[in-house]
Amino acid sequence: MYDHSSKRSTGVLIVDDCPDTSSSMAFLAKAWGHKAHTAATGKAALALAAEHRPAVVLLDIGLPDMTGHELARRLRQLPGMADAFIAAISGYSQPTDLARSTEAGCQMHLVKPVDLDLVRRLLAERDHGGGALPPLTPETLASGLDDLFSAAMVVEAIDDPDRRGALGWDVSGWRYEPIPWGVRFLRGAAGDEKAVAWTVALAPDAVVSSQPFRR
Repeated sequence: MYDHSSKRSTGVLIVDDCPDTSSSMAFLAKAWGHKAHTAATGKAALALAAEHRPAVVLLDIGLPDMTGHELARRLRQLPGMADAFIAAISGYSQPTDLARSTEAGCQMHLVKPVDLDLVRRLLAERDHGGGALPPLTPETLASGLDDLFSAAMVVEAIDDPDRRGALGWDVSGWRYEPIPWGVRFLRGAAGDEKAVAWTVALAPDAVVSSQPFRR
């Protein structure tokens, strides 16, 4: 019989009840050459962890069915998850918050907004099954370049009201911020962790986008 407990842990599991946040993080992980799965609840995360044995888990503390700390403890009890690297993600950074994450079995406590370059380095160090990128085809390259061109135009429209008027785009509520090898667009109030609207980044041999651009 095959021993599933000896299966090598690879990939990353992203647990967040905000679809925009989890999908953007997953797409970046894939762009960096890692397998990625997302879950919106603790129950779903436990099922995915049992099936895929992720090497890294990024989990939001505020989940609808259980706290991230409770989830971390339950993840550690799953076969093969004792050595997984679990990072808690929270909007709180007091010493007591870090202590709770440590007590729950998290090796890292990331404070929102998350430093994406730190996440990239974390995955590179901990996910030894990463690094394999999908083959680049003319179709995917053309699509990626189109997304990159659109991103540049959106940046211009946000910065220049005249350009925004000429394009006829309503991006008055948008803002943007640089990420490793790309740009992330957000809508809504500053500090809103659920405001991610669109992410575009360069990856080795590819241009990747979290979703089709919607004006």
